[in-house]
Amino acid sequence: MKPASMTAAEHAAPVPEIAAPDAEIAFGRGWHQAEKYGGAVFRWAGDNAELLVATVQPVAYKLRVMLEPGPGVALKPFDLEVEIDGAPSSTVRVRGKEAVTIPLPPRRPAIHRITLRALGGGAKAPSDERTLNFRVFSIAVERAAPDVLPPHQTPGKGWYPLETFAGKRFRWVNNDAEIVLAAGGENERLAMAIEPGPGVGSKPFTLQIQRADGSTVADIAVKGFEQVDLPWPAGETMIRLHVDAPGLKSGADPRVLNFRVFAP
Repeated sequence: MKPASMTAAEHAAPVPEIAAPDAEIAFGRGWHQAEKYGGAVFRWAGDNAELLVATVQPVAYKLRVMLEPGPGVALKPFDLEVEIDGAPSSTVRVRGKEAVTIPLPPRRPAIHRITLRALGGGAKAPSDERTLNFRVFSIAVERAAPDVLPPHQTPGKGWYPLETFAGKRFRWVNNDAEIVLAAGGENERLAMAIEPGPGVGSKPFTLQIQRADGSTVADIAVKGFEQVDLPWPAGETMIRLHVDAPGLKSGADPRVLNFRVFAP
């Protein structure tokens, strides 16, 4: 494959960007200008191609990149090193034209600096003085649907699957629902909307915040559907939501539904 270059007609026409205008992506160093050839729009990447990606919503983010090897790696499969915010994150084998998915750190709001590096790249093409390690046809940001917890805190044991009813998203809890702090997350107080369920007779109850060893951090009174502020003890990577309840069942559902937590 020869390095693609624009025809005279394509050079005269405006070339669309490989990322959507609303994708909250900016191109840093290491990229060549967008090109169009044979109906395809792409950008060639040289050494250390940088992207700036904004993550502002309380959901998990992934970056999806469609790319293929270029003359800089002799048009052969190569290892793509992904560096996020200055730290090596992963290495992906790129065998041909394919999509690569890059999970972003669970922090928000943030602007992440992502560097894409072709290991062993840098060779020059005979007909082009530029370094063309790989070319990218599209870059998209994928946002997960909102869950009941922020992206840096994930549901562990004790949670039922995410549900949707009447436009609201929530998870029911039997008991001892674990909240695990994701790698890169920070301890903080956690605000959530909670409502008593059939397991406590749909009446006010006391929610215990426990450490991993079972010791109690705080007792929170939940009187009805309300927003509560849960403390996160310093140094802990997991907390547990516990309720002393008889675990009553409703006639229509075989599960024990002590309370439910709503997505923001």
